[in-house]
Amino acid sequence: MKVNGLGVLVGLVVLVGGYAIYDYQSEQSDIKKKSEKATLVQLNKDQISEVEIHNDQKIVLKRDTDGWVLAEPLSDLADNAVVEDFIDGSLKEKSVDTVKEGDAIDWKVYGLDQPRAEISFKTNSGNTAKVSVSGIKNYAGETYLRRNQDQQVLTGGTMWMARAEKKVFDFRDKRLMRQSAAMVEGLSFQKGKDSFQILKKEGTWISPDKKDWDIDASKVQEVLSQLNSTQVSEILDAGFTQERAGFVKGKPSLLLTVQLKENKKWTGEIFEIKKSGFYARLSEKPFAVQLGGPEAEKFLSLNIESFRDKKKAFDFKKDEVKKIEIRSSEGNLTFSSNDETIRPLLSQLRSLEISEFQTGTGSVPSPKTEIILRDQSEKEVFRLDIQKNEKGKTLAKTNLFSELFWLDERSVQKLGLKDLLAKKGESKEVQK
Repeated sequence: MKVNGLGVLVGLVVLVGGYAIYDYQSEQSDIKKKSEKATLVQLNKDQISEVEIHNDQKIVLKRDTDGWVLAEPLSDLADNAVVEDFIDGSLKEKSVDTVKEGDAIDWKVYGLDQPRAEISFKTNSGNTAKVSVSGIKNYAGETYLRRNQDQQVLTGGTMWMARAEKKVFDFRDKRLMRQSAAMVEGLSFQKGKDSFQILKKEGTWISPDKKDWDIDASKVQEVLSQLNSTQVSEILDAGFTQERAGFVKGKPSLLLTVQLKENKKWTGEIFEIKKSGFYARLSEKPFAVQLGGPEAEKFLSLNIESFRDKKKAFDFKKDEVKKIEIRSSEGNLTFSSNDETIRPLLSQLRSLEISEFQTGTGSVPSPKTEIILRDQSEKEVFRLDIQKNEKGKTLAKTNLFSELFWLDERSVQKLGLKDLLAKKGESKEVQK
């Protein structure tokens, strides 16, 4: 019987290939097992419904239908993002090494007889996982850990010590206003004798005291977002202690009332105490808080003009513009809208904003620079008159806004009028 050499060769290739595949799969299986063995919290994140931290106090967090809440040592809303990040980090982090294992471990040597903290997780189905975190680190700065009741001393990254040191405040909902911005129907501000109000009527924000003013909806939304996003620096659960209570008898620097749907409202009184900072007394939890200076100033600096529409004065339609005229003491220019040199000016004009409102109507006095945009029929689409005064401020007016106002000097410079006029002068010299 003849042995087919090619067949033998093919058989060997198949055999070697099969062994290589088996060896690779076996290696991957070992890697997976080692990874699973190193995982400290072996639970499904989506099923975790309770977290407990025992350090200097007992902190209990529970998940309900609306998110995470604090159950102990007090009842309050929790910061969902903080809790989720805490769980996510705990589940992803693995042990670095196994230092010792067996029944003869002296837990005291590793600070695990009385750990700095015990962090436990519980799922909806009752499965649990616990990590004991020592207050002692090894020479490499790694923290000694114990998983559940395993007879092993493990080491882990520095984040375990950070988790062990967590306080109740770290998990609390620290938003100044917890109500949803979508529920807001009105804002009232009272600062001393001055007060103003912004209301939403049929989807449009208005000022009852300044009915002819256009209110900038994006500015209202910005303030509401600030109320929701401002984080308090301290929550005073015991109320205002004696050294912080002096302002309670006086009037606040600002009383802010937020009118909500279903005839509900939220109020915040902001007080400033010399050498102590800013505090707020709220109508709902967390009731009494401390604010950072920049956070408080954002609200204290608001006035009715803060909400005026600063863009409407420049709300012309670019596609209607066919001709551009510039008139000044340095000369007059005329351009077609198709001229490449003038297109940046149109974009800059459209993006201008009022820097400061000037009380009263009227016109910009001479000498002034006039920018006139016309349509196909020579009709005036937009007109901007500007004059720079002796103090370097630019007074302005447009045909789309009845009042005089001030423009930011940098915005005026971006219009590039000097360059356009200079180029016109150069072209005249060439023509001579």
